[in-house]
Amino acid sequence: MTVIFQTNFPDENDSPGFAASYSVLRCPSGCEGNKECALGKCRCVAGYRGEQCDIEMCPSNCSADKGQGTCDQDMGVCSCSPPYGGDACQYSISPLSSLGQGVWSPLADEARLDPDASSTVGAVPCGRMGHTLIPGVDNRLWLFGGYSHSQGDLSDVWSYNLVTKQWKQHFSGSAAHPAPRRFHAATFYSTFMAISGGMNDTTVMQDVWFFNTNGENWSQVLSKTTFNMICICMRFLQPQSFLNQQK
Repeated sequence: MTVIFQTNFPDENDSPGFAASYSVLRCPSGCEGNKECALGKCRCVAGYRGEQCDIEMCPSNCSADKGQGTCDQDMGVCSCSPPYGGDACQYSISPLSSLGQGVWSPLADEARLDPDASSTVGAVPCGRMGHTLIPGVDNRLWLFGGYSHSQGDLSDVWSYNLVTKQWKQHFSGSAAHPAPRRFHAATFYSTFMAISGGMNDTTVMQDVWFFNTNGENWSQVLSKTTFNMICICMRFLQPQSFLNQQK
């Protein structure tokens, strides 16, 4: 590195001087495995993601050579063409369904997201356990709560669009909302997602809440003191009748 400094001050004591700093773009440990060095940092080579670059995105290129699927580069998972499924779109669903069997296909995986495409992909829920994910209307799945190792108990609401394959977080406009929890129960009826019970580090909960997916607001429909009585009544009432009684 060469630095040239020029000054027009006649007296060297009047010279303001200068300060310089530098850094060397050198990748540590030679970027082993499925990694390469880029701008002084190790990053995953094409086709792999994850902290250790050990997660293969779109395995077998989603059997694209057979016309069975395509790779969603941003999400890192396969988008299978009917009637195929599986993480690589390698299975035909039709003969399995006739046998009463099914095929798992990944919809989203936080570890496989493209870190350079966050503006395109949009937000996704953090990793969690003890949450609920239930089917709603308009080809959407609804997620609530759970426990995250980094954030603790959660009370966020998300929906996953099965058509666009995108997550959306929903923020309630109501002041009252359920406390963060895990291991609760949930169901969906009409335009409502209902949650019941659950726990946190200190409490086993007995409350019941409804989230209106149209208005995006929460309402509590019963108190702890009436929980047992309502549970018994709900065995004999249709869900819509119960909702009408709470209005």
